[in-house]
Amino acid sequence: MDIVKEAGTGFAFPSQTTYFSRDSGLDAERSQEAEERVQFWRSRNKLPFPEHELEDQDQLEDTLDYPPKGSPDYIQRES
Repeated sequence: MDIVKEAGTGFAFPSQTTYFSRDSGLDAERSQEAEERVQFWRSRNKLPFPEHELEDQDQLEDTLDYPPKGSPDYIQRES
């Protein structure tokens, strides 16, 4: 133990950090709207991910990063 102290260091002990959030959480109304919208898409077999219909792809082109960088289908776009 003296060697460790003389080296200017110490032993690590188990520890845990807890973070508390002070935000108001999810907006219940917006959450409900999102759930209903997804259920609507699901009921018509029209979930917009991970694949879009060709006409939808044309409308979305250059409007968002999709598929996002890091996904297997990501294509580097020219700036």
